[in-house]
Amino acid sequence: MRTAIIFSLASFLLLAGNAFAFDPLFCARIDYAAGDGPYSVFAADFNADGNNDLAVANPDSDSISVFLNNGNGTFQAAVNYRAGHGPSSAFAIDLDGDGFNDLANIISILINLSKPAGVYNSPETSLPGSLSILQNYPDPFNVSTAIGYGLPDAGHVKNDIYDQPGRRIETLKQGRLPAGYHQVIWNASEFSSGVYFYRIEAGGFVETGKMILLK
Repeated sequence: MRTAIIFSLASFLLLAGNAFAFDPLFCARIDYAAGDGPYSVFAADFNADGNNDLAVANPDSDSISVFLNNGNGTFQAAVNYRAGHGPSSAFAIDLDGDGFNDLANIISILINLSKPAGVYNSPETSLPGSLSILQNYPDPFNVSTAIGYGLPDAGHVKNDIYDQPGRRIETLKQGRLPAGYHQVIWNASEFSSGVYFYRIEAGGFVETGKMILLK
């Protein structure tokens, strides 16, 4: 059974003497679905945007759920990662020296593959030789996945999502981007399980990839 884990925003009061004191009143609760049997939660910035994200250890589903912060105290739907058997806690630390917090528990290490929003360097080369599309990760996924692509030149770009019958269901990005590697996140919380396609148009060229949503 999927269990909801609850996060709420605290409020503060300004007291006489320019001192701050904690006010035990909270905003209305917001429930977020984590993995089975959420046991512990901690905050860390996983995508280098300056906001604390949340990671939840789920021993009953052998997984760790990561909730990315929208920047206003609300969070995106969880991305669940398989961990070792029965993780009851985890901690964040940069294990590979790339400046991003990775996740580790007693028996599992999850290296963070996130890149800053916008352009990032490919492991193979600084710029692609032609329009290239990278396999989305994770795949299969539930509920969010990252889609990466490379642009050899600056230009107008359009990123669309299509369902299996070929209907366009969402446009993730439309506008001018610089040359380099880029990444967008698709949140498919409103869509049912199935096969979907991501399509990149740039510079008169089109690339398409397939992904699988499993809920």
